[in-house]
Amino acid sequence: MIERIRDARVGRRVIAAPAAARARAPLVGRAAELAALSAAWRRAQEGAGHGQVVILEGEPGEGKTRLIEELLARARLDEATVVATRAVPSDGSAPWGCLAGLLAGGLGDAPGLAGAPPEALAALRQFDPDLAGRYPPATPAASPGAALGAALRAVAAERPVFLAVDDAQWMDGQLLATLPTLARDATTRPILLLLGVARGSPGGERLDALRARVGRDLEGAVVRLERLDGNALRALVDWALPHYTASDAERIVRRLEADTAGIPLLAVAMLEAVVAGFAPSPEAGAWPSPKRTLVDSLPGDLPPAIIGVICQRFRDLPQPAQQVLGAAAALAERLGADRLARATALPQGVVDEALDRLEWDRWLVADGRGYVFVAPIERAVLLQEMVTPGQARRYRTAAPA
Repeated sequence: MIERIRDARVGRRVIAAPAAARARAPLVGRAAELAALSAAWRRAQEGAGHGQVVILEGEPGEGKTRLIEELLARARLDEATVVATRAVPSDGSAPWGCLAGLLAGGLGDAPGLAGAPPEALAALRQFDPDLAGRYPPATPAASPGAALGAALRAVAAERPVFLAVDDAQWMDGQLLATLPTLARDATTRPILLLLGVARGSPGGERLDALRARVGRDLEGAVVRLERLDGNALRALVDWALPHYTASDAERIVRRLEADTAGIPLLAVAMLEAVVAGFAPSPEAGAWPSPKRTLVDSLPGDLPPAIIGVICQRFRDLPQPAQQVLGAAAALAERLGADRLARATALPQGVVDEALDRLEWDRWLVADGRGYVFVAPIERAVLLQEMVTPGQARRYRTAAPA
């Protein structure tokens, strides 16, 4: 358990395929975006003066998190220092909450951190219990923003740094105010600063000023994801249903276009359900309307086929994983494994195995601070369709915040 927590903190834990888990879908329709992001990382590794600031934009479900995970995995293979966190809406009201996430997500254990000035370490120790035990207090301490910059400079002197904040539109105002200075410093060192932004989400406009500077006075790129086209959907169908004839495959592609609008998260979920025996109804209207996204959709707005797919995916999980996922839906935006164990009354080892399965199946994603739903709309569907009000009350009573 201790090793598991440590590996999660420094971003090194790699989830192996759990027993009976499905194979993960291939990354399709993202060759150009992956090439642009990989080129930025290679450029950042060239050394001082070539650091990069990259903003990755995509609607919820379009695969932004999956791309970030792919890049982080490549950075680890390059023996870079990986620092990653994911913001949630409640972070906006927690001063320096994302700084605590960066420390828990790799910065607090990064090689070279001890070379930061004492006043910087003194400032950071208040956001990370481990640092408080390793570094003494100092007077005066630096401001948190200055301390973060000093820490990154010290770490980048040791090896290249890949720093990622997913769902950055939710970050707290304190870190947001520090971003211009952080971005400027990043471009003078072997650092890639990657901000994943959910297009259309409230708060995204707060990054407009930084976005306007990228490619002008900040070296880097803005990469925008789009929904999958027919060719990419066909590649997914060929992967999931290789025994289908060409005409049957085209029929499924048309149904995916109608029911999922080319949103990768929904397309993969629907194909996995079809493989497991789910039979969509013969007729379905196109969804969503041209200006509708998962940001402004409620569960009742989704096509019945998609509701059915999400529910079928839930039923296909082992019973302990169903309990853990139901508790996660009922409790909070971000949860630790210990709280989920209290909520479900399951042994910690069983909860850990369930979480591995839920990560592999892309229900949840983990960082150094806990577990978050990959797609909030799926959490909403589970609360409406699969978790009874009585179950939700029991989970909340057993594991209060």
